[in-house]
Formats: sequence, C-alpha cells, structure tokens
Amino acid sequence: MSFALPPIVRLAERLLVEIEQAVRRFPSRYHRYAIGAVLRAQAMSVAKLAHRAWRDRQNQVRSSAWTPELEQLWRPLLVTKRPVILAIADPLFIGMQGTDVFFRKVSLNRWQDVNNTPEVLALRKALGNPELQPANNFSPRGEVISSFLIGKLLGTRRQDISLSGSSQVPLQGLAENNIVLVGPASVLDKKLPGIQVQSEFALIPSGIRNLHPRPGEPAFFADRAPGTAPDEGEVYALISDAPGPLGNTDLISFTSNRTWGRQGAVQSFTDPALARIMVSKLRKPTGEIPRFYQMVVKVKFTDGLPTDIAYVLHRDLPPL
Repeated sequence: MSFALPPIVRLAERLLVEIEQAVRRFPSRYHRYAIGAVLRAQAMSVAKLAHRAWRDRQNQVRSSAWTPELEQLWRPLLVTKRPVILAIADPLFIGMQGTDVFFRKVSLNRWQDVNNTPEVLALRKALGNPELQPANNFSPRGEVISSFLIGKLLGTRRQDISLSGSSQVPLQGLAENNIVLVGPASVLDKKLPGIQVQSEFALIPSGIRNLHPRPGEPAFFADRAPGTAPDEGEVYALISDAPGPLGNTDLISFTSNRTWGRQGAVQSFTDPALARIMVSKLRKPTGEIPRFYQMVVKVKFTDGLPTDIAYVLHRDLPPL
C-alpha cells in the first residue's frame, strides 16, 4: 500500500516553498527580514494546520474502524515495524499450451504429480497432447473478499502491507515479515516447517481433527458434505496465530476446506460484533488473550456467502 499526502497538505507545503523563494527575491534586507518573516510564519501556520487537520481525520477514521476487541486480535501486527504480507491462495492450475484451457483438480497441488493424474492425461490426449505448464494466476472468490476485508481494516493503521499469492511467499519470508495467510490446508502445509508451535488442531479434507481432545470434546469436527447446491453448506474453519521460525514474526492463518469457510473466518476477525464474541471466548481472567492460539469456528453459507459464523473451541499454543 502506498503512502500519499492529501492534496490540501501538498498545496500547503508548496505554498511554504513558494513563499520562501519569493522572500529571497525581495530587493532589500528590510523586506526580507521584516515582511519576509511575517509571510514565512503565516505560511508555516497554514502548513501546520493542514497537517493537523489531516492527522485528526486519520485518527477519526482509525477510531471508527477499530474496537478494543479488534485491537487485541490484531495487536501482534500493530506493535511491530516489520512489514505485513497478506498472502492468499493461488492454487495450481494446469495450462494447455496453444489452447485457452486451464484445468484444476482440488486434490492436485504439486507439479510433480501432474503427469500421474488420469484426468490431466485424458484431457491432454483429447486436446492433441499439448505441452503442459503450471499456472497460479487464479484465486478463489472467498480469498479475494477476505483480502479486501483485511486490507480495509489494517490499512488504517499500517502503510507497509503487500498482497501476494501464497505460492510467492518463500519460507524465508516467514522469518522476515509478518504474514496473514488465507487458504486451504495444502497452502498452510507448505509453510509448516517455519512454524514454531505444536498444533492442537489439524485441518484435513473432511473437517478439523482435535489432536488432543479433552473430556467431553469431540475428536473430530466434520464438514457437511456439499448437496445439490455446491455454494450452500456448513464447514469448519481454523484460525491460528503462531510464531515464525525465529520467534520474532507472526503467522496468522485462516484455513478451511471451502473458500466461504475461510471468508467467514476472516469476517470473525474483521467485523466488530463478531470480534467481540471471539475475544470473549479467548480472554483470560487477566483480560488478555493468548499470545499464540488456534481457534475453530463453524461457518454456514448460502449462495456463496457466509450467513452464520459461530465460535466452537480454542487452545493456547505455547511456543516450542
């Protein structure tokens, strides 16, 4: 995100420069040091007032966007000077050279598996055996909406946010930047070597596994299988805040088996009313929330839009 002063502030600063240039051209010392001093002071006052008005307006925008609960959820990214990378899923598509055909199989996420995939081989044969090429140029709709929600919120407090496809963020990036990751488990799995915690929950293709269930807790949270309407259903999403490989960066991830589940998870951390609920569940007796944690939420969606988002369970994550 770029930093730019508003037009009124730029004009005020330009006025300051032009007054200074004009005063230097005054013919006599009296005009330069008497009248010139008055003009300089007045131009400086205009510039200060313009900056103050802009700063006050920025504070108003900030206060209207942020609540105490949102501050707590996003605090790890607000108190550090490290850049923030918002990485959204850009899953593997198979491009057929010389055609306008791109093929996507949800379970196919590694290029080395392409030539052993029957569907790819059959489609390639039907098209006359064109050369294959990887393509990571597409992102699911839920990820696009999620990036807007996160950018809209964080952009009022941080000017050093960049947007990237998850395939473009190397493991080294986890050690140098704070990362917000939105995508399926296959995306997060590639970053796991850089996460310095022992997970309490794991996202698998049919739901979320509770790795260490406590008395009375289910060992598994099963997604509801899609019915006749693929954009309607109910899934679980996993939200994690974990340290990077050196312990000095954060990786906040929103994962689910459906893009609408991921969007719902992001909404629970960007909508003030939902954030209030999530923080009330995370909050300790001291009023603080865990430094690192995992949270399970349930998302119901209709027509490809989350309609109900509910807290399910969470765990503190002590660093390794």
